Amino acid sequence: MMTDQKGFSLLEVVVGLGLILFVSAGMAASTIGSIQTGAVSNQVTVASFLVQDKIEQLRSLDPSTNPADLTVGSHSDAAGAMDQFGQSGGAYTRTWTVTEDTPILGMSEVVITVSWNGPTHQTMSGVTFLCDGASCT
Repeated sequence: MMTDQKGFSLLEVVVGLGLILFVSAGMAASTIGSIQTGAVSNQVTVASFLVQDKIEQLRSLDPSTNPADLTVGSHSDAAGAMDQFGQSGGAYTRTWTVTEDTPILGMSEVVITVSWNGPTHQTMSGVTFLCDGASCT
């Protein structure tokens, strides 16, 4: 019997390769999960930007001129589906609903909703309150 042999047995090599494959598969699954989470995070960020952008647009309007975007009821962007810059041709749709005299007389509640299809249909909403005229100073 020889006791001074050097190197690895076939069993040790197979076990080592199995461990490497097991760890690699776990890392691949983790990487895929991170990529998917990053994509969803990007979509939510874009939706948040589009909500805030519409809030700023509506707040810049002069209510005394009775702009169409501030009339009571539901509205949607003329561009239809839009991209992350608010230009037509993207995956996001933006609507808003104006409710008069809410929460008090002379104010309007505006709920802006952005919808998009990711792995599932998703929405994000924001709310702002606007004065109907000079009564809210």
